[in-house]
Amino acid sequence: MINSLMIKRQLNKDRRIKDGEKLDKITETGLKSNKIKIILLCTLIIIMAVIVFLHKISSEFYQIMQQQREAELTRLVDIAYNAISPVIEMVEAGQLTKEEAGNRIRAMVRRMTYNDKFGSNYIFMSSYDGTMLVQPFEPEKEGTNQWNLRDARGKYIIRELVEAAKQNPDGSFVEYYYYPPGKQGLEEKLSYVKGLPAIQAYIGTGMYLDSGYAALKSLLKWQRSGLIVCGSVLLLLLTFYIRELIAGKQMLLAEIKHRRLAEHSLWQEKELLSVTLKSIGDGVIAVDKNSRIMLINRVGAELTGWQPEEAEGKPLSRVFNIINEETDEPCENPAARVLDTGTILGLANHTALISREGQKYSIADSAAPIKDDNGELFGVVVAFRDVTEEKKKENEIIRLSYRDSLTGLHNRRYFEEMLGRLDSIDNLPVSVIVGDVNGLKMTNDIFGHESGDVLLRKLAGILVESCRKEDIIARWGGDEFIILLPKTGIKEAEKICERIKKKCDESRECPMQVSISLGYAVKENKDDSIWQVQKEAEDWMYRNKLLKSKSFRNTVIASLKATLFEKSLETEEHAERLKLMGIKLGQAMGLSSLHLDELELLAMLHDIGKIAIKETILSKPGKLSETEWEEMKKHSEIGYRIAQATPELSRIADYILCHHEWWNGKGYPQGLKGVEIPLLSRILSIVDAYDAMTSNRVYRKAMSREAAAEELKKFTGIQFDPELVKVFIDLIYEQVDE
Repeated sequence: MINSLMIKRQLNKDRRIKDGEKLDKITETGLKSNKIKIILLCTLIIIMAVIVFLHKISSEFYQIMQQQREAELTRLVDIAYNAISPVIEMVEAGQLTKEEAGNRIRAMVRRMTYNDKFGSNYIFMSSYDGTMLVQPFEPEKEGTNQWNLRDARGKYIIRELVEAAKQNPDGSFVEYYYYPPGKQGLEEKLSYVKGLPAIQAYIGTGMYLDSGYAALKSLLKWQRSGLIVCGSVLLLLLTFYIRELIAGKQMLLAEIKHRRLAEHSLWQEKELLSVTLKSIGDGVIAVDKNSRIMLINRVGAELTGWQPEEAEGKPLSRVFNIINEETDEPCENPAARVLDTGTILGLANHTALISREGQKYSIADSAAPIKDDNGELFGVVVAFRDVTEEKKKENEIIRLSYRDSLTGLHNRRYFEEMLGRLDSIDNLPVSVIVGDVNGLKMTNDIFGHESGDVLLRKLAGILVESCRKEDIIARWGGDEFIILLPKTGIKEAEKICERIKKKCDESRECPMQVSISLGYAVKENKDDSIWQVQKEAEDWMYRNKLLKSKSFRNTVIASLKATLFEKSLETEEHAERLKLMGIKLGQAMGLSSLHLDELELLAMLHDIGKIAIKETILSKPGKLSETEWEEMKKHSEIGYRIAQATPELSRIADYILCHHEWWNGKGYPQGLKGVEIPLLSRILSIVDAYDAMTSNRVYRKAMSREAAAEELKKFTGIQFDPELVKVFIDLIYEQVDE
């Protein structure tokens, strides 16, 4: 719009200069004075009309700019909100705490910077209590409370933003005055915020209302003032001319001189506008009624690859070669359409410009008619700008909003959209596979959430390797995955499930066996509900999970034992000796068969917590440092958590926790004393110590039975139960006698 007005003014000024030359000739040839008066009067009326027209256009321009800014801010914040909405949904579903969600969202928002027309910008984030959570350009403010921050006119900025976000969480605008970075002048700023009630925070972005268009506004104001001055001068000239008619020829010559000075001033203004047009940041092309190029500015020449002298006179379609970005089909000549309709035309959102050298640019903006003072259309101006980088960043934000940040797979939002989109007769049969990761909670409890994340990423990789390129794979929830298989029947779905299971069985990279329970269902008829098919697959998955849960737990126990013997210095033979000695001591103490079974299980798995201890600590030949010893002591508690998480081991969880407690209360981790220590834990501590002393180690030779027995006596009442030690030593000597 503004470019159209600038070109129109240039053309009108050309015409006024020509009118001035005609006036000189009329004066020189002595035409009647009434004709000259009419010409001057008409000129004055035209100038006044232009002033009124410019005022109207300026008002419309400011209104359009305001609407465009609001739309741009809304679009940017909506894109950012869509990117973080999966995390909000997880909070609302109880899958994440507010703190965890807040940390994830802050990390995502911190990366959301972008470039707009006026330079670098960013998405900010604050809490409802005024604490600045994300401020990429002023990181020192992050974590500080800005509740009392005021603008230059005393308005509480943060309070206004918080109130807007609370009253209208779906989005609200706030205006205030602030100093733009690197500038001294005060400007009005417009911010758009969106509430995040689930975590008591909000996100938003802002834009200074004057920075981008200050030069144009100043130019419009200057032009209006200039035209008012010109109109006043013409009115004065008209008055002088009438007086000159009375005064004679000398006054007429003076009027002519003033007229020539005015013409020179108009010529200077034309040059100024021409330079301004060629220096603005948008590409501008002006064409005549035949769609042939009259003018192309510097930016337009750079983007199209045509020099101005080469482009002038050429058809617009040859120089301004635009296509649809998504289809690569040629777009309609915008000038031709404007010439037909006489209205402003906005280019499509997916328009690309192909330069003379074949370079492709994403572009945006519009085409507008050029009309003379009589409203007659005599050309079109096309204004466009390169938005390639903006599109890339926008597409990246959109991509992130459809991806699961942990696994890199599609997220639930994307899957639901694709499920509805691919639910058509052309894609029948459509299969859905639903999977639930086995043992994720146990992995998190035993090895920590980092290991759980590794398990999820490994399983995501297996799903990608097992499926086809056209299949849609998504992370459905915390430990659930879902796969959409278009044009796939039940047999092919079964094959894919088998491939997934096989690759899980072959995987050995995670601390625990990779395993997933699967269920699938197929939509074969167009009248079937795809959502019902998904539910059937989910139900089938839960049935399979229930049926195979015990088998999986047994596999987990076997896997834990194998990992323990492989990772620590403990051997299966050591565990077997503990079992035999423990059972003999237990029988001597009159334990029931149930307790003897528990003792046997305890002998095999009492040190299971060591699988979560660093291998460098477990295999260190020398004495452990204080820090290493504190780390090693954690294995009792870790073993307790492992046993508690496994139904088959839960009955020995307390025994595992207490097997390093001492009779005098100086053991760990609870400092239990005497009979507070479970009997089975006391039995195990004796046989474990005895076997350790009578077995060869890298750093020492095995003790004799007699020496080991003396060592047990030495620590009777200190580390070991006195009664149990006496019974155990008797058993040792009985065995020697036998």
